[in-house]
Amino acid sequence: MKQIANALNPVPNFGLSPWFFMALALNGFPACPLAGNPTQTTTFQTEKKTMTFVNEKITDTDKAMLASKISYEKMLKIDRFIMPYDTKLSSLWTVDRARGAFLVHLTGGGRDRTRYDYYALGIDDQVVLLGAVKNFKKSQAGGLDFHFIVQDLYAPKELEHRLEDIKQLIREALEEKVFCDPTADGGTYANPNLVARKNITSFNIEFK
Repeated sequence: MKQIANALNPVPNFGLSPWFFMALALNGFPACPLAGNPTQTTTFQTEKKTMTFVNEKITDTDKAMLASKISYEKMLKIDRFIMPYDTKLSSLWTVDRARGAFLVHLTGGGRDRTRYDYYALGIDDQVVLLGAVKNFKKSQAGGLDFHFIVQDLYAPKELEHRLEDIKQLIREALEEKVFCDPTADGGTYANPNLVARKNITSFNIEFK
């Protein structure tokens, strides 16, 4: 995991407690190698389970918070390849309020303008920036097969010891985001459909 020091100001505390991380360990969440090790990758496969992340429309209050905490200017200091974006234009995010975490898609582009996407994960008063290649294809069953490869993962030094937890949250949030079909049945950018689901036959995520 690539560290950043004092590049981000804390985001509001959503109630994440140290007991949460103890519960993760007791429930056997998968261990992950340190990001950046070129000889190891970690792949999570989709499992049938009840997710706690949900897709929500971003309120004006939350937009103001995002604009101040994950602005383009701040993220550019972390990764010089990130393409311009404006958080005020975002209308949808993926949130787990019980665990105090959220995921927001920032922009596509970067080193590979056609496939590389950047996301911000908010957790425990901090923000993690990640860059991922997103591949998908139509499956034989008629749905879609999604494969994410997280190639860059930047987190504050304070979160270094929580790498496994961070990767698990990323996996859950991205999976829930992929299933969401915001433009189905008349949904629009301003008023996304938060109920409709895409026909996803498989989802996996790999950390380089």
